[in-house]
Amino acid sequence: MMFGGRGEIIETGRGPIGEDSAIWRERQVATIFASLGCLYLPVTKAANTSIKTALIRADRIAEGNASDPEEDLNPHAFDAAHVVPWDAAYDFTGPRFTFVRNPFARLFSCYRDKILPEPQTRGTYINGVHAGLRRYKRMRAGMSFGEFARVISRIPD
Repeated sequence: MMFGGRGEIIETGRGPIGEDSAIWRERQVATIFASLGCLYLPVTKAANTSIKTALIRADRIAEGNASDPEEDLNPHAFDAAHVVPWDAAYDFTGPRFTFVRNPFARLFSCYRDKILPEPQTRGTYINGVHAGLRRYKRMRAGMSFGEFARVISRIPD
């Protein structure tokens, strides 16, 4: 497989808790930056927009195209000419890399964002719990991080 030109970006597939992981994996993509000779495998919720923006900037510099480094750096606005499924990334012979986030930091961030200290109903919160977590009956406003972690750990994959 031959790749040339500037790497382009599209968003990775994201799914709700419990979505079939095989289906989710099929939507995952990798981005080849031919000018840099590398392949980036994005992992959701791990600073992808910042990483992709830095890679686009570096790719343009490598191409000698850095006259206006702030122009068109939005990674969400690129087309998909050099985006490949994760499975195709195995054929790439150059360096491949990704970044991951500490799972405990990610869990704590979810807790801080989705559980309010008081049972308020506003916007996407119902009685202090984000609407996306309301289907888990044991979620409640003001619960401790330990309680939250126990409830999350009991949700089937």
